[in-house]
Amino acid sequence: MQMIDKIIAIIDIGSNSVRLKIFADGKTLYKKREVTRLGAGLFESNMLNEKSIDSTIEVLKNYLSIASEYNAKVYAFATAAVRTANNKSDFLKRAKDATSLEIDVVSGEREAELGLVGALGDSDGAIVDIGGNSSEVSVRKNGEIIYSKSVSIGAVKLKDICGEDEEKLKKTVKEYLNGFDEILIENVKIIGGSSTCIGALSKGGYADGYRLYKSEIVRLIEVLKNLTVEERKTLKGMEKTKADVIFGGGILLLGIYEKFNLEYAEVCESDNLEGYANYILKNRMDLKR
Repeated sequence: MQMIDKIIAIIDIGSNSVRLKIFADGKTLYKKREVTRLGAGLFESNMLNEKSIDSTIEVLKNYLSIASEYNAKVYAFATAAVRTANNKSDFLKRAKDATSLEIDVVSGEREAELGLVGALGDSDGAIVDIGGNSSEVSVRKNGEIIYSKSVSIGAVKLKDICGEDEEKLKKTVKEYLNGFDEILIENVKIIGGSSTCIGALSKGGYADGYRLYKSEIVRLIEVLKNLTVEERKTLKGMEKTKADVIFGGGILLLGIYEKFNLEYAEVCESDNLEGYANYILKNRMDLKR
């Protein structure tokens, strides 16, 4: 395989899935995503469960093997599930012992800013990021980040708290979204698994750049609530691994639209993973070959 300068592999250890992207000169050479549900059950126990830890570590080993084929320098970061778990240190130690990876556990505010950079680059605007155990909003105006906030609710956590009880989901979403300030946001991009999945369901396929209207989210929530998880998996645009959490994810996305008075926002596939790659390329000198 031909070697390219500054090949980096970024691993995002999320609450729902673990993602790998390998970049060179601003282009994606390889990408993969594996669902390990590291954040499942956190609401009740505040602990990462053993099965998910084991699955995540096996995925990390596999990703390192893939990255070595590209001679890529590997960087890994973790978000809400790891940063909030009582056994965070145990997970980080076990992962390091098994893979030698030093995992960067990012704060909620930093996660929001990474998502902004990944989706918007240097442009002004805002992002809304719905993850598995947290959601973020970040805003840039006149070249300066003026607001970045994370609240501890996401699609996986909603499933743990509420199941598919619609009224309970709406009430829980409203309570958690009170953590966001009432701030005027424009040029909004929505990122994260629930946002891209709802966008794909609306469009009927890959939805990067798609303008998703509030009325479409309302329609899709009505469709989803009348389907079983197995029936949802047959919908065009549905990512099968999200079928059991997408109903709550849709209600959360609608709640955010209502919170910030959004008629529409643009679906964006680039997110905190690309933002982290940008951070590495700008700040790490050990990439020189």
